[in-house]
Amino acid sequence: MTGPARAALRRGAGVARTLLHAADDRVAGRTRLHFLHIGKTGGTAIKAAFGRSDVVTATHRLVLHDHGFGLDDVPPGERAVFVLRDPVSRFVSAFNSRRRQGRPRYDAPWTPQEAAAFAAFPTADSLARALDDPRRRGAAQDAMRSIRHVRDPLTSFLGPPDTLPLDRIALVGSVVDLDAFARELTRLLGAPPVTLPTDPVAAHRAPPDSDTALSDRGRENVRRWYADDVAVIEALSPSGVSEPRTSDAGRGGRRRSRRRS
Repeated sequence: MTGPARAALRRGAGVARTLLHAADDRVAGRTRLHFLHIGKTGGTAIKAAFGRSDVVTATHRLVLHDHGFGLDDVPPGERAVFVLRDPVSRFVSAFNSRRRQGRPRYDAPWTPQEAAAFAAFPTADSLARALDDPRRRGAAQDAMRSIRHVRDPLTSFLGPPDTLPLDRIALVGSVVDLDAFARELTRLLGAPPVTLPTDPVAAHRAPPDSDTALSDRGRENVRRWYADDVAVIEALSPSGVSEPRTSDAGRGGRRRSRRRS
């Protein structure tokens, strides 16, 4: 099965899950929230902490989705929660994760396109620096569009920065402090506290010996490549993605944000 076909199946399954229990929740008066699993933003750890199934309280239901479900898929009247990550850090994490084929937690073999990309660019920095090299730019762009997670910007989950539906976002967190996001999410749900996994395999964290170095040139190239993602982060968290932010949206999608510690 091809990558796009697999992604379409995931999205279809995610949309179908939104319909489950919807009638029951309406009768019970529960607010329905959807966790968007944006790749390489700590979603595996969050879902492990919450038990990988819907979280149901007296007032809320939190639906935990896979990668294929985005903000556009959230039904009208329901809202999303998710975690953001600096695009440069996310690029390095995504590159190294796929370089390992998802190991040790997963075992997802490369596509032929990924195999070609890693043969040409053995490190994240070699790929990042090639983005402005006239001789290698074409191959670098092909690699950026072929490697899973690297090819999936934040905008593929959330939409372009100038049309973000802020009134459909309930909570935004940061991978820098997943514990703070989990605390605020349980408070929002009225759920008991949860504990994030500390085991690096369970949390799908990179091994400590991963090559995470990026040159200044590579860093700047990556930021240009993900310019729309940078704009999304600025729109959702003007002072930086460091703490979870709740959204109290008024009419017309305008948002009043509060910092939570």
